[in-house]
Amino acid sequence: MILIGEKKFVVKGKTYILGEEKLPVTDKNKVYYFNYNNTKKYDDLVLEKELDNYKFNIGKCYSNTQKLVKISNNLGIPVKFYSGWLKCGKGEPIHHAWGVLGKDKIIDVTLDRHINKFAKKLRPFKEEIHRKLFAEIVVKINKLNTSQRVILGKVPETLTYYGCPDNKENALKTYNNLIDKFPEHYNNKLTDEFGYTDMQRRIIKERG
Repeated sequence: MILIGEKKFVVKGKTYILGEEKLPVTDKNKVYYFNYNNTKKYDDLVLEKELDNYKFNIGKCYSNTQKLVKISNNLGIPVKFYSGWLKCGKGEPIHHAWGVLGKDKIIDVTLDRHINKFAKKLRPFKEEIHRKLFAEIVVKINKLNTSQRVILGKVPETLTYYGCPDNKENALKTYNNLIDKFPEHYNNKLTDEFGYTDMQRRIIKERG
């Protein structure tokens, strides 16, 4: 958990500055980032066992994180709701929500900690085959217990989280205001009317 200054991203030749109107956050003066180097693995059998009683829906990070916070807080574990932007490898930053425990632990029940390993293995395949196989793998992973697949503590190497303390209602409001003001925003083009990306739609289709 490190407080950052100005952060720029270039998406398809256009420059976006974190905290400005096209990459909004709750408080641009208090944006923290979390990555592989500044986070630690979190082992808590009580929380893991409790999480296994729940399913978290793909593409529903705001609701998932709200549920996570409630579950954790009921156990006396002070997980906080964060929202902001998630960067995966060389991809575009995506608006996202996740949980933070202390200063160095991410709990993200929407993403899967195994994905990066499989993504590397699939790179030699053509894009269409890659997407199909990737979706099939995610479906198999999602059959694991929740605690066996979600991100608990340490952030995978290819991910970086940028965000602030928040809540579900405000996070949704921030995102909806962004899309209302900039309907051509790249983040809007990545998802359909239900908020799913192409990959997420494939995964849902594979699940049947």
